[in-house]
Amino acid sequence: MNRLKLLLFALVVSVALGRASPAGAWYQRYVYNAIWAPGSIAGSAYNSITFNATSFNNCCGGTPYMGTTLQRTDGTGYSYLWSNSGSIFDSRTIAYGQAICIANSANHYKVYISFCDTGNT
Repeated sequence: MNRLKLLLFALVVSVALGRASPAGAWYQRYVYNAIWAPGSIAGSAYNSITFNATSFNNCCGGTPYMGTTLQRTDGTGYSYLWSNSGSIFDSRTIAYGQAICIANSANHYKVYISFCDTGNT
């Protein structure tokens, strides 16, 4: 009888853990350890997105600006969210589209990108 209770408990726990994360949850690091010239841009895979984030620094001088946005398949989307603080966490959402990171074209120096991440939590 104890063995049956233990198996039942294991089944309940595994089902509960399987429901801990949403079925559509996903994550992508679409830029990693890169040095970008002014105006460089990258986009993620297309999906349902709930965040876009970047971490960067001024490896090569100046105070570079980076931007993030979300764009739909038809090219429409949000305006860029710009920062020169070294990081951006963009919590805007889009039903289906891609996340974008961009180095401002007015930067006078290259910028080191630690990462650009996106996903749906």
